Amino acid sequence: MGIQAFLRGLLEAGVYRSQYDMADAFESKQPTVNHWLQGVRFPNRESCVKISTATGKPLVEIVDMVHEDTRAAISEAVSVR
Repeated sequence: MGIQAFLRGLLEAGVYRSQYDMADAFESKQPTVNHWLQGVRFPNRESCVKISTATGKPLVEIVDMVHEDTRAAISEAVSVR
């Protein structure tokens, strides 16, 4: 599971009522969370720490999820060329 799916799952499960609540919990801004959910951008190291702290998910798992989505996005971009 990538970070996109993880974050969407938190919203779908009702852990966070909205992207705004999620942004508050992650000490981020709603547009940033929206970019993560859309796969436009990915959390940086500092954001990964905040996501880990807020969700209780180990940091290494958060980083692995971000890497998974990043690799998939790069592969997709390369295959489009």
